[in-house]
Amino acid sequence: WSLPWRPIAKFIHHQWWKAIASDYFKRKAVPNGFRLWRTIPFSGELRGSQQWHRDEQTGYDEPRPIFKVFLNLNYIIYSNGPFQYLRGTHSHSQGPYRHVFRPGERLMNNEVFNVIPHSHQTSNAGPAGLLTFADTSGIHCGGRCVEGYRDTLMVQFR
Repeated sequence: WSLPWRPIAKFIHHQWWKAIASDYFKRKAVPNGFRLWRTIPFSGELRGSQQWHRDEQTGYDEPRPIFKVFLNLNYIIYSNGPFQYLRGTHSHSQGPYRHVFRPGERLMNNEVFNVIPHSHQTSNAGPAGLLTFADTSGIHCGGRCVEGYRDTLMVQFR
């Protein structure tokens, strides 16, 4: 890829994302990392971030929120492997699934959906330009790409 670094830097440091992240954290938030992903078709066993998991911040006694902004860089459909999230599972949730599964565990669909109903699942499938805000202390995964590709820009705040 030939990357337009100046627009990427402007996106990462946009005041709107900082304001949303700061409101979520209830304190000043700053970007502390970004990633550009191209996900391509893969037919092997699910591994790494393709498995359901919670992100974790080390050095704390309890789970802490991890605020991320995902930007679709192409039109993403289910077969491209969209980012998937289970609502009500993040560290600030008051719901029954807040403490299900430990941070760092990697889980398969049957392990997750034997405990959490499918109705909690959502994804960022949609057009280029779609923004998804997520607290990835909640259970999530990058879906399996079986055709085409998925290009995503992710910015993480602390």
